[in-house]
Amino acid sequence: MAEINFRFYREGDEKGIVDAINSSFKSFREWGLKPETWLNYEQDDYAFKRNMALVAELNGRIVGHLHLILRRLKMGEKVFIKTGGIANVTTHPDYRGRGIATSLMKKALDFCKKNNIPLSGLFTGYPGTAHRIYRRVGYANTFFTYTLVSEIEEILEDVEKHAPSPTLEVKEISIDDLDTIARLYELAHERYLGVAWRPPEYWMRKVLGEDKGYYQSFFYDKADRFLRLKALRKGSPVGYLIGFIPKDSQSTFLPKDSGIILELVSLHPAAAWSLLTEAVKEFNKEGLRVIRANIPLEEEYADVLKGLQIFRCGGIFMEAVPRIDLLFKELEGEFSSRIEEAGLNMDQKILLRTRGGRCLFKVKGNMVEVEEKDSPDIVIDVKWDEFTRMIYGIEGFWDLYIEGNAIVSGKFSRESLKLLSAMFPPMKFHIWSIDHW
Repeated sequence: MAEINFRFYREGDEKGIVDAINSSFKSFREWGLKPETWLNYEQDDYAFKRNMALVAELNGRIVGHLHLILRRLKMGEKVFIKTGGIANVTTHPDYRGRGIATSLMKKALDFCKKNNIPLSGLFTGYPGTAHRIYRRVGYANTFFTYTLVSEIEEILEDVEKHAPSPTLEVKEISIDDLDTIARLYELAHERYLGVAWRPPEYWMRKVLGEDKGYYQSFFYDKADRFLRLKALRKGSPVGYLIGFIPKDSQSTFLPKDSGIILELVSLHPAAAWSLLTEAVKEFNKEGLRVIRANIPLEEEYADVLKGLQIFRCGGIFMEAVPRIDLLFKELEGEFSSRIEEAGLNMDQKILLRTRGGRCLFKVKGNMVEVEEKDSPDIVIDVKWDEFTRMIYGIEGFWDLYIEGNAIVSGKFSRESLKLLSAMFPPMKFHIWSIDHW
């Protein structure tokens, strides 16, 4: 029996890759993925590189595929770190049960380790076969996704009862607003982790394109299917909303009776409510029955969240952290700033261990350095799922310690707990659907 050959993309592979993807994913097949479309993703998204497509080849036929999407995610106040995002893991139906997906995943993780890519995350359904494969090769259950939902006729009642602020004005976004909207995106996410880095060309081609826009991962539609609004206070932008109307679009997997809020970014709850109010009215004019949104469950959205119901949508974000040492090396400055902000002055060496690896921190005063070899004063063992939630700020170290998910030994003291709680505080976490992979 011929051996399966695993390798990266070569010119001409696009047809076999697209055939494999379409054979496995109804969403791509009905949307109409073609080889030229696949190649053109490279123009729209800095993170998509055709040479990062890993394929499984048997007798000259591509029977499996995985794509490494090299997106940069926010992991500190001003620190964006490269992630080897796992996308479109595919095994042709005729060749399943041979361990192809598992081999692809292992090779992708090995590539990340050898090429200094600290993070490797993915989105998948839960539960299911794919989730079990990813779990076995080392990916943790990091964050269960959700959707916010409401009947439009019900939320219209709230809209009629609570008028938007008279000091706010809602207008359509124009292409001239690109720099302003991008800056607002940065300001609104200062205390968030997970949000994606977006260069100007990404905004122009993927988020606010004049001809088209993306509504999820690799799927896009004509620009007139999108609702793009900005909220102004005394002429200055304080929020924006990007919505999508699947009705009459080429989308096949999004409900045609729904208006989808892809992004709602706001510096103030009143702005978020004003934008939601206008979106609901527009969706109602289109004859839609349901509003669906994926927005953070945070205080700046307090008014919005009152009118929406939270539904777990059977999805999960998983993380593997192939290079823990490099991740923390890139975060040395961030850790030092957090310790300084907390007013701490320490002299400790801390070894942090988890399933995915280990890292030794040397803390001197309020400065943090990652050391390769030394004798630690403290050893901390953190459970794998909880470790990944800690690095994204979904849980802080304090939470892990109190709940028994971080086991300590050595010269651990109250001051040590304060130090680690300052280094790993709870933060806001979100990855917008446009940036998914």
